Amino acid sequence: KTVLVGTLGRGGTGLFSLDVSSPASPSLKWELKDTEDGNMGLVLGKPLLAKVGSGKTPAVVFGNGLNSSKNQAVLIGRNLDDGTKLFEVQAGTEGTSAKPNGLSAVTGIYGADGQTLAYVYAGDLLGNVWKFDLTQPTPTATKLFAAGSSQPITGGVAVAIHPATNERWIMFGTGQF
Repeated sequence: KTVLVGTLGRGGTGLFSLDVSSPASPSLKWELKDTEDGNMGLVLGKPLLAKVGSGKTPAVVFGNGLNSSKNQAVLIGRNLDDGTKLFEVQAGTEGTSAKPNGLSAVTGIYGADGQTLAYVYAGDLLGNVWKFDLTQPTPTATKLFAAGSSQPITGGVAVAIHPATNERWIMFGTGQF
């Protein structure tokens, strides 16, 4: 089966999944206009398609984006087959209506099997870089860096391995426009 997942970007809140196994007659699998917890914003970046959890569930994982009704930065995981909720992990820095927050484009790191998503990295509008650990039964968020609320991180985060030390490097830029 071939599945396409897309977002509306800055055009509106939403995520959709199409079965494009037969390109001449694609069919809508599911669509999501908001989450049960009201965390969907204008999703930026590409959603990650990977297996998650010990059950190896096929999933769509993405940052909630800008302008959600709750003004929070949240990593969202949905079942790839039917769009049902797998998890919503709130990053630890809450936004307000005066200083809203949202999670930007996500970057994933796979586990040893090369198919299961182990970690996700992303920046938020309040200038924080987050690491989400999906190896546990309940995913968790850890703040790695704080640039300050006047320096939003809206672009993607790049991840590399240092060739001599095998340490993971996280690279990003600040800015909103």
